[in-house]
Amino acid sequence: MRKLSAEEIEIRERTKSRGMPPPRRDRIREFCKWLLPLLGLYLDDLLYVAAGVCFTAAAGLALGVSAALAAAGACLLGYSLAVARARGGGGDK
Repeated sequence: MRKLSAEEIEIRERTKSRGMPPPRRDRIREFCKWLLPLLGLYLDDLLYVAAGVCFTAAAGLALGVSAALAAAGACLLGYSLAVARARGGGGDK
């Protein structure tokens, strides 16, 4: 990281005291800190749903439509329990 000039330090101090937004690099860093955990949760949920789709398709190919519907119901039940538990619902605390 490069050393800041006296002028850049003065600009940073003035923006802090006036309540102005921080310089662009700081805003990007804060945005990434906010976005990355949300992206991780989204990708985790997407993986969970994709696993359910694969499981349902395999049951449908192997055993027929009724097995596929049962597998889909089981996947939805499992997903709903996982979401409820992640939100802090149910169970002994």
